[in-house]
Amino acid sequence: EMMSMYPAFVIAPQCPNGMGWSNFSRTNTNRAMTLQPTPSKPMELVIALIQQMKKNQSIDTSRIYITGLSMGGFGTFDAIERYPDLFAAAMPVCGGGDTSKAASIAHVPIW
Repeated sequence: EMMSMYPAFVIAPQCPNGMGWSNFSRTNTNRAMTLQPTPSKPMELVIALIQQMKKNQSIDTSRIYITGLSMGGFGTFDAIERYPDLFAAAMPVCGGGDTSKAASIAHVPIW
């Protein structure tokens, strides 16, 4: 019944205490961030959930969006840098990412 009124899926995960959404390393000299080869465990689980939902639900794959605040903003950049073709758009708030990946996410609208 709710799906007929609001035909959308909203995932609002909470990161476990002591863990993070992103996996960047930072240098002390210029605070530049480098995306590490493997995602954090929470990010891995959220991406697996999205992939499972794409497979089992009626998901419009051209309308998958991501946003996050603070730690979630960093997670938003982590996600689009790792999976640049998964998300239609992103809205990171108070986050940052690996600037060397900018060209690979240039096609993703970012607000």
